[in-house]
Amino acid sequence: SEGCGPCERVLDQAPGWIEALSPFLQVHFVFSREADQLRERTTDRVGDLALHDLQFTARSVLGARSAPSAVLLGADGLLAGGPVNGGSAVIEFVEEIRAQLATAQQEGELPAAGS
Repeated sequence: SEGCGPCERVLDQAPGWIEALSPFLQVHFVFSREADQLRERTTDRVGDLALHDLQFTARSVLGARSAPSAVLLGADGLLAGGPVNGGSAVIEFVEEIRAQLATAQQEGELPAAGS
């Protein structure tokens, strides 16, 4: 939700998350309004990775209860992590994912950055 304090803190992290996670994961940001109606400040942070959930259908099905919230979906489309609710929880969740990816890189399970 644009303008929501916790949501804005999460959106401020978006560019770094996109850069760090995109080699391994698809990163998307879901809003309650269509992408062409988002503020320029929002689109500057999330680029073309904005999706919309006008009726909160996906949020409900995935078990999220508030904004912001986050989930990790596996390659099979099933829930692999989360849901987590609240700005701090979302930021911690993504940092845990980043740490797990870094460990996988160090152990040779994923290619190193820039490889």
